[in-house]
Amino acid sequence: MSSGHPHKLDNVISFLQTITGMLLSPRSDPGSARRAQRLGIAQLKRYTSSQQPDDLNQSILHFTDAIFRPPPRDTRPPFLNVVQIFFFLTIAICFRAEASGQPEDVRCCMMYLGYLRGQWHEVPICAPYSVAGILVRALGVRVTLEPGDVYQDMEKMADLCNELLNSDIATMSLIEHIVVFAGAVRAHLSITFSARIPPEKVFGCLREAILRLPDNLYMHEVSIALTESLCSRFSVTHLEDDYKEGMTLVNKIIAFGSPGARSPRHRTALSLILSFAGAEIIMHGKPEHLEQAMTCIRNCLDEISLEDPDRPCIIETLSPRKMPFPGLRCHN
Repeated sequence: MSSGHPHKLDNVISFLQTITGMLLSPRSDPGSARRAQRLGIAQLKRYTSSQQPDDLNQSILHFTDAIFRPPPRDTRPPFLNVVQIFFFLTIAICFRAEASGQPEDVRCCMMYLGYLRGQWHEVPICAPYSVAGILVRALGVRVTLEPGDVYQDMEKMADLCNELLNSDIATMSLIEHIVVFAGAVRAHLSITFSARIPPEKVFGCLREAILRLPDNLYMHEVSIALTESLCSRFSVTHLEDDYKEGMTLVNKIIAFGSPGARSPRHRTALSLILSFAGAEIIMHGKPEHLEQAMTCIRNCLDEISLEDPDRPCIIETLSPRKMPFPGLRCHN
């Protein structure tokens, strides 16, 4: 959602608040519903840049108020119908769920989105987000908050992201949703690494996104999510194709940019090479795998400062008693 010019939004919000008397205007006022809608949208836009909880809470209040106010005689656009207002309300609640991590907001958001999915083909919803996109974000919060049996949610997210990949959504908006999906996958793996392998749909969706979307710093999060999933599966199934695919992905991230302008996921990629090499040593015990692992460890040390909290963990892996460092996972 475009945040608009901050000062312009401030002026619009102040003007509308003055007219509506802070939502105390009589319900018989034919313009009150329109003003409540505009206030809700303006404060939601301002939240995307301010990140102030009050903007978000006020936006939710205004959208809720707009639903219950009688519509004016002229309901042509940009006046929103009740389903469209409901969608904006759901967007605001989803943003609050992401910010606060409150399970009640997530449950509320999921219930509203279930209704809106049924209305998608009946009522045009003119908003900068799609119902599928907001559902991806809501599911991402739920996966993070409820790290137990989340396979069904992850498969739903994969289906929704595939739906978005085949839609006409703007590329940057699409990347935003895919990155949310990747973050949820990584959050799941960080808790259940080497114990649970993501569903096959997750692998397929992440691969398709990497194939079809432009290679940039945002997409490196997606590549890392797929590589961590491959590494998790490789440590259990020892599939050589997983090893080759994962190494190709991380080597591409490592080669990205220049020494002074690396990918933000450069160190994570180095650490994943270490994880793959460790799994290879456990399986095969070949000297070349040990050499590869030690080279990777030294590269990691070259990349970080002496004060880095991960440094002792990485140095300790060079100890003979730590080789072949089963279960090591320092990457973030």
